[in-house]
Amino acid sequence: MKRILIIILVLIASIVIGILAILTAIKLTTEKPVAPSAPEIKPRAEEIPPPACTVEFSLNPTPSGNPSITPSITPSATPTPTGGITPSQPPNVPPVCTGLSASPTSGDAPLVVTFVATGYDDNSGYLAGFEFNFGDGESKKVEQTFKSTDTYTVNHTYSNVGTYIASVRVKDNNGDWSSIPDACKQTIKIGTATISPTVPVGAPETPIPTTQVAAPQIPQAGNILPPLLLTLGGIILLVVGSLAL
Repeated sequence: MKRILIIILVLIASIVIGILAILTAIKLTTEKPVAPSAPEIKPRAEEIPPPACTVEFSLNPTPSGNPSITPSITPSATPTPTGGITPSQPPNVPPVCTGLSASPTSGDAPLVVTFVATGYDDNSGYLAGFEFNFGDGESKKVEQTFKSTDTYTVNHTYSNVGTYIASVRVKDNNGDWSSIPDACKQTIKIGTATISPTVPVGAPETPIPTTQVAAPQIPQAGNILPPLLLTLGGIILLVVGSLAL
């Protein structure tokens, strides 16, 4: 009886909704469309004629042959050659670096190396400077009056391990520097002293730590609680579903 009553109520509601839909459709088809009306505005271009566009211009050409306009040409000054000729001096020849010695060239850090540089000037002048580049980021420049052929000695300490290329160049009294040939270069090798650790006799040995790997725990068979709970939940769902129907 309850099912029949629900079906009857659903049919009544469907009929009422259908009737309302039919009445709404009939009302919409009987109404007339309303067209929007807008006042007609006459363009102002038709009311007032556009003014005429006129351009007035005049030309005042200058007649040809007017004596008042004459080109003026100013003559340029002509250089006056001098009677004497100044003789040109010969160009300066750069000085020459002849050698660089180093002692010692290898050893453990820190290592003090003595450098001796030599060079000469080819222009009947004299040497005016030595510039040392030690290859480790440090350099030393000495500027003073030397003889036409002279040497200069300098010491440098290498504190870091590595291989360095030291070089030197010389300067003459005219301010020109020489090139750096291979004879003015030295390779310096800096090492470090190796010290092997010694273990005293009778010292206890250091134990080597061992890492233990935990074995995974595997559940054993025979636990029936989870299957029992799943079965009980399924029975409860079946009973509730049958009562609802």
